[in-house]
Amino acid sequence: MEASIQAVYRRRGASALVMWGLVFLACATYRPATTDGRTIYREACASCHAVPPATGPNLVGMRLTPEKVAQTLDRGGKKMPAFPGIQGEARRNLIQYVVTLQSPNGN
Repeated sequence: MEASIQAVYRRRGASALVMWGLVFLACATYRPATTDGRTIYREACASCHAVPPATGPNLVGMRLTPEKVAQTLDRGGKKMPAFPGIQGEARRNLIQYVVTLQSPNGN
């Protein structure tokens, strides 16, 4: 087991490990029903990046480039899983929406 997974297992037991497994599975199989970037963000991203208590960083003001957002969608991040099911126009619109969050007025 990877060290971070082992730490979760020791602290929270098997139930936390199962929960994180389900989260990663949901992310890997997520296919947006819309191409609207804001809606996709609300469905797939906001639960970790915007809704307190957020488990991921707040994306507002991070100055993310389209390339960085695309790379993170492809590969995931430190704690973030990849989202391979977001493709085509939906992916382009999500990337564009996330980049608009670099301004505190972007929503």
